[in-house]
Amino acid sequence: TALLADTDRRRDLNAQLVGELQVAQQKLADTVANLRSGRPVDAVTVPIAAFRGALDWPAAGRVSARFGTSFTSATGTPLPGSEQSSAPTGTRAGIEIAATEGAPVRAIHPGTVTYADAFDGFGTLVIVDHGGGAVSLYGYLGSAQVAPGRAVEPGEPLGTVGLAPAGPAALYFELRVDGRPVNPVQWLKSR
Repeated sequence: TALLADTDRRRDLNAQLVGELQVAQQKLADTVANLRSGRPVDAVTVPIAAFRGALDWPAAGRVSARFGTSFTSATGTPLPGSEQSSAPTGTRAGIEIAATEGAPVRAIHPGTVTYADAFDGFGTLVIVDHGGGAVSLYGYLGSAQVAPGRAVEPGEPLGTVGLAPAGPAALYFELRVDGRPVNPVQWLKSR
């Protein structure tokens, strides 16, 4: 029974991946046709779903605050697009990575920077849209090295680790898929 369930799960995953590859193949064909005819070309996105459990960590360090844990915020300010209330307590939609102040913070997947500026309660915040409904957020940055509209590749520096509101150096990292926060640790390489 367990073997059949595992086979069914793998079949479903393979069918999903084949579908994503077919969509990507059609986009590639359209892009090539547009290039040949001199028409503008849309940016090609690589679906993030196939990389679950294989993405590089955005910064070196240990997880100091886990996804889904309760927190109290001095400002209570929710992130852009968050469905959290503005109450001063809530459930953590991302993780905090204790890291060395000034250490590089890197993109986890190709995408386009949609926000790079100060945000109340999160210091400097960078948001990267990976397409297909996936977005990553990098907060508590000491500085941002990117601007909105810029395309980034995996491992490309986005900024540097800054101080968390409570004081110690940390990176706030959140991953949203289809508008909902997901546990980022499940998407990153195990270490």
